[in-house]
Amino acid sequence: MATHAQVSEYANLLLDKYGNMILKAFTDLGADYLTVSNKTILGRLAARGRIRVGSGQSSERYVKEWSVDTASRTAVAYGANDAYAADSADTYGVASIDWKRVGTQMGWDDLVNMTNLPLRDGSQPLSKRLAKRLDSILSKISADLFTDGTGTSGKDFTGYKAFMSVANTYAGISQSPNSYWRAQRENAGSSALSITHLENLIGAMDDLGLIRDGDTEIWTGRTQWLAMKGLSSPFLQYTNSGNVGDNIRPVYADGSYQIPIHILPDMPNTEVWVVNPNLSETELVFADHTPQEEVPAAPHSEAINHKQVPVGLKPIYNNTDVSGVWMRSYGNLVCGMPRANGYIDGLTT
Repeated sequence: MATHAQVSEYANLLLDKYGNMILKAFTDLGADYLTVSNKTILGRLAARGRIRVGSGQSSERYVKEWSVDTASRTAVAYGANDAYAADSADTYGVASIDWKRVGTQMGWDDLVNMTNLPLRDGSQPLSKRLAKRLDSILSKISADLFTDGTGTSGKDFTGYKAFMSVANTYAGISQSPNSYWRAQRENAGSSALSITHLENLIGAMDDLGLIRDGDTEIWTGRTQWLAMKGLSSPFLQYTNSGNVGDNIRPVYADGSYQIPIHILPDMPNTEVWVVNPNLSETELVFADHTPQEEVPAAPHSEAINHKQVPVGLKPIYNNTDVSGVWMRSYGNLVCGMPRANGYIDGLTT
């Protein structure tokens, strides 16, 4: 039978022994025991280095809270003898993203015996069990990142759909009346994907200086990827209506913009997203579940010395021989610049 002291001590031992594995699982997604694909939002953020542990925020409530400049500046023409135009006051909106949490239980019967019982391949049962629990947490987060975060009564991690919009209230600021906080939208109106849709969206983003070499990616599901493939067929040519006879290629192939396309299985099959993971300061932030972390909202076990661990392990006692720990992670997705992302919706399948 595992005693309370043994379970509590083993919660600490797990982080001390497997802390590096846990950190790698959350930030690199490169370990072979994980099933999270790089063809997911979680995988794409990891490839861009946009996943980190430790928010750096002192707030107990928010993973991030920041000010957003809402003022617009207009230059004026003036003569040598004209008075300087008066300056307008700066205006700011306050954006904040709160912590979300996800967890799973890992229980044992006869904990001490299990810790000393190797498998035939030389690894301990607890190593494999821990890897499976980590995988379940990451898979849940990965699924949430395709949503708007309103699922499970608003308890799901905030996803891309929260700010990939022109009408949501994201981070406490309404997108509908505030163009500086809206994503760029091209509505296909229940029609098939066309070169015009892509040109309109990418052109609008480029006019705002939002297309950056090496930063911009296109995320699409298989349905719209096949539509793109059809558009870029070498047997098809497109004529610029403003210059008859000038054949042009789709902008996402060999045209003005070299934008890599990533097929994400969980993408909506009626949408195409043009994203700037780096430019828009989009990142997935996890709380550091060590006593040194300044975020009180991040739970942690006692006396853990391993730094930068994105999970907390809390001993659970069920008044039975079976005891265990509750493995939980605090975090959320943050986008500091929604307008740097764009989407085409209303596409037919």
